[in-house]
Amino acid sequence: MKLPALLAIRAIVATHAQYPARLLAAIDEDIERERACQPGTTPMQFEEEESMMGAQIKTTPEAALVTPILPEGLAINELDRSSDD
Repeated sequence: MKLPALLAIRAIVATHAQYPARLLAAIDEDIERERACQPGTTPMQFEEEESMMGAQIKTTPEAALVTPILPEGLAINELDRSSDD
């Protein structure tokens, strides 16, 4: 999965409290893995891109209509059963 898509998914999931912290952690792991595959890019570039993507998601009215894509193998019913509270 491409980094911009992962950043968009993370921004959406982070703004919706019903998703458990473990989902956000899994997305963060995927982002770090994707970053490691892109040599020659500085951490500052990633922070800027992540910040811009988060701002775009939060300010877009359509953002409320978007359903985040879950990591492969993770189903909605699994999220409901496992509480991170």
